[in-house]
Amino acid sequence: MATAFGSSPYVIVQKYNSGQACVATELSGVTAYLADGKCHKTDTAKSYRAAQKADGSASVLSYTDAVCGTLGTQFTVSAADGSSHACVSDTKVYGAGTTPLYLTSTMNYDTTANTCSSGVPSLVSTAVANVDTTCLTTSVCTGSAAPYTGTKCSSASSYLADMGTAFGVNPYVIVQTFTTGKSCADEELSGITAYLADGKCHKTSSSASYRAIRNADNSASIKKYTDGICGSGETTTSLGTSQGACTADTKVYGAGTTPLYLTSTVNYDTAANTCKSGLPSYVASTVVGVDACAATVACTGQAAPYTGTSCSSTLTYKDDMAAAFGVNPYVIVEKYTASQSCADDKLLGITTYSADGKCHKTSSSTSYRATRSADNSASIKTYTDAVCGTGETPTT
Repeated sequence: MATAFGSSPYVIVQKYNSGQACVATELSGVTAYLADGKCHKTDTAKSYRAAQKADGSASVLSYTDAVCGTLGTQFTVSAADGSSHACVSDTKVYGAGTTPLYLTSTMNYDTTANTCSSGVPSLVSTAVANVDTTCLTTSVCTGSAAPYTGTKCSSASSYLADMGTAFGVNPYVIVQTFTTGKSCADEELSGITAYLADGKCHKTSSSASYRAIRNADNSASIKKYTDGICGSGETTTSLGTSQGACTADTKVYGAGTTPLYLTSTVNYDTAANTCKSGLPSYVASTVVGVDACAATVACTGQAAPYTGTSCSSTLTYKDDMAAAFGVNPYVIVEKYTASQSCADDKLLGITTYSADGKCHKTSSSTSYRATRSADNSASIKTYTDAVCGTGETPTT
């Protein structure tokens, strides 16, 4: 049965001949029920619902119609008897798993790109639904402006995995709330909210917005606002480091770390294609506030190096550089605050060099040559003139 039902909850009811103390040789029949709480038709005039809790208690409701409309018999087993498989009324009960709660989630998106179905949500508001609630997952967004919304159907047993898939590599925080005073028992779940923890402002309605951050130690904070632009009415909720611990009728989960945001000055040796699709020769990046970077669409300058500005984050920077340099060799050098063991949140700046061995001018009085070998070793020589002629300083 364990193989047949897999990860799905189930209840096994073993019946024995009357008055024989459930001796194995007196077994008269076995029925196994899918304990997902839903109505299951067994023939044209019979159906059932079965449920099992984490404490071992279980129930099977049998109906005299095919749609679980007219109750026939009700069988229940206590937590003590279910857990110990005690012989009660010539019956033993076994099983595994827990009947899940069913969830309906409203997914918010900042953009309708990919019709929302494959985009990263900015907020997921989840309500516990009746087992028979008709939940239909939508494939496209609704709304004429952000937040665009869609619907996703899930269950408590798969929710965390579903959110991991939805947010992907992006950091997120999940806050589960439970009925007061119930020690966060699974069946007392009252609602869930999942936040995109990228530190940016996300509009949740015309009069509400938030920013969420998540740290490497699993701690997090959520700032909510009473307008759509994270401007006024700020209230802050700080969340501890313990994943899944019950605190004040709340459990917190999540993954990832809020990235640092970068503004990059991108140098080009030529202004062809207004630099946008050209090969950079040098990229100098500094850490800035989450909303501080403004990207340019064209180069500036009358001679090399022509420069532009791009925006990135520590989450995407390496991928961004791989896309920018393509098949051409390059070297990335990250600098951190002294004596901080290169902790992610201590990043000061990043410099990326074209490692083609040629001389690249970085200003009217500076230049460099960089090379990279097949064993990943690299050499960068900087100069105090624009033609790689004087003041050489090597770094290997």
